[in-house]
Amino acid sequence: VATAVPGPGVMIDYSKADAWAVGAIAYELFSQPNPFYSSQGLESRTYQEKQLPPLPAAVPEDVQLVVKLLLRRNSRK
Repeated sequence: VATAVPGPGVMIDYSKADAWAVGAIAYELFSQPNPFYSSQGLESRTYQEKQLPPLPAAVPEDVQLVVKLLLRRNSRK
């Protein structure tokens, strides 16, 4: 949503924002600080995916991959 280009007749798909929010909340579900709301949090509009902190090793790799995909900057990839 934050990277949408405004203009006449432009439709914004908010469902991608919902998926992104699930990815961000996943950090809290796994007892980690939300990377966007901590004291030195990432800026949700400008972060790079490589800046995301790793999830704990106890989190299954498949789940870590899903969280990473949910937080992709370009959801079309």
